[in-house]
Amino acid sequence: MRRTLLTSLLILAVTGTLLASEQQPELHVLVDGSLAPEYFHEGKIYIEALKGKEYAIRITNPLCTRIAVALAVDGLNTIDAHSSDAYSAKKWVLQPFETIVINGWQVNQREARRFFFTTEEKSYGEWLGKTQNLGVITAVFFRERAIEKDEREINSPPARQGSAPWSP
Repeated sequence: MRRTLLTSLLILAVTGTLLASEQQPELHVLVDGSLAPEYFHEGKIYIEALKGKEYAIRITNPLCTRIAVALAVDGLNTIDAHSSDAYSAKKWVLQPFETIVINGWQVNQREARRFFFTTEEKSYGEWLGKTQNLGVITAVFFRERAIEKDEREINSPPARQGSAPWSP
């Protein structure tokens, strides 16, 4: 009898207010380059974790504004392998309509420690001594806010070069 593990895929809502008609950012797990089948149970999404298989995480921003994503695998941020809350975590930034594929924890600007399904004893989290969230992928999305200009700034004349004061 072959035993497989299930990995929980927890995708948290985009922070801020989105209109019902707006699309949501998407996160999918790719195994051997193909979409992993997703299974839904009690408000969570699960994927089958086939021991030894490499996987990647594909994130798509369908919005016309930039988004930031705090992405953690096994409770470890995928950029610096730290455990922290989503607000203070390092984030991936996606431009409007951009898609990225993340295939491991970043070691430096060019290298990543590849994601692969393994036992808890051989996991990256175990190696780092951080095992609280093994088997869980979380993503918290932050939508870029439009900068609201102060009324004084809108009604004041534009800044000028030079030392002479502005004269109406």
